[in-house]
Amino acid sequence: MNTLAALAQSTATTSYTPLAVMIMMGAMALVLGMVRLLRRVLGILTKLLVSAGAVMTGFATVLAFCSVLTTVMLVYLR
Repeated sequence: MNTLAALAQSTATTSYTPLAVMIMMGAMALVLGMVRLLRRVLGILTKLLVSAGAVMTGFATVLAFCSVLTTVMLVYLR
């Protein structure tokens, strides 16, 4: 344990440590802000895609109904 304590005391400390901590805290705050923004954008995009999917399902249903109706009319009018 004496060797470890002597080694810890003999190494020089740099003055960049507080700067590095501040940069890391700023980067973390930036990343958290970007995560919130990305979550909101993805939420809006998901709602938009779900509503577009519902509209496309409605279009497909109407198109299928019209196809069936046209086929039935052509068969009976013949």
